[in-house]
Amino acid sequence: MVATLALTIAVFAIGLDGYIVAAILPAIADDLSESVAAVGLMTSAYSLPTAIAAPLFGPFSDRHGRRSAMLLGLAIFCLAAAACVVAPTLPLLLIARAINGLGAAIALPAVFAYAGDLPSPAERARAMSTALSAYPASTLVGLPIGAAVATAFGWRGTFVFIVAVAVAGAILLARLPADPPRTATPIGYIAGGSNRSMQHHGDWWRVDREVDGWRSGADPGSRLTRSARCGGAGRPVSR
Repeated sequence: MVATLALTIAVFAIGLDGYIVAAILPAIADDLSESVAAVGLMTSAYSLPTAIAAPLFGPFSDRHGRRSAMLLGLAIFCLAAAACVVAPTLPLLLIARAINGLGAAIALPAVFAYAGDLPSPAERARAMSTALSAYPASTLVGLPIGAAVATAFGWRGTFVFIVAVAVAGAILLARLPADPPRTATPIGYIAGGSNRSMQHHGDWWRVDREVDGWRSGADPGSRLTRSARCGGAGRPVSR
């Protein structure tokens, strides 16, 4: 339950940061004496690094552990959001937003990878579905929350709220058990999947040859590979 809540809050904070800004663009434009169109680049400055870097940082949690990646990503996320609170000019605000998106790109893949690593199917299903629902939920409530907070505390208060939500998620994530790093492949997920698929077919081809030899009377060592059962790496087991 703690894992599901922690992952959900982390995803909610990341999604919230992407949509809450739309409600405060006019206020930021007035305060910084910029056009609304120029201030609107804040959305791209956040979303673009997230979209580009998230696939690149996916293997990061393999090498360093899911929880470590989530905490590092949220730490960068929080620091950058805090920098948005005090940014005096639009260029500095855009830079902070880009770093903000970079933190999201580190944390988001690790969140779903952690959910996929949970021990039981029920836990995995609950954590994955709840965390996924947090993203559209942040879209739904982002605008009204941003408008309400900006009305009460100004547009900078909106980023304080984002920091508070992210810090809450980080505190819960820190309570999760640490997971060991995995063996990472440098060729990436897409190529790695193709490589594993080729290896899988190669294993089955090797098993078929061994079975054909056995049926024809040849002695393949009276052993078949484990690939015949699970498509594994070809570890031998007795028939």
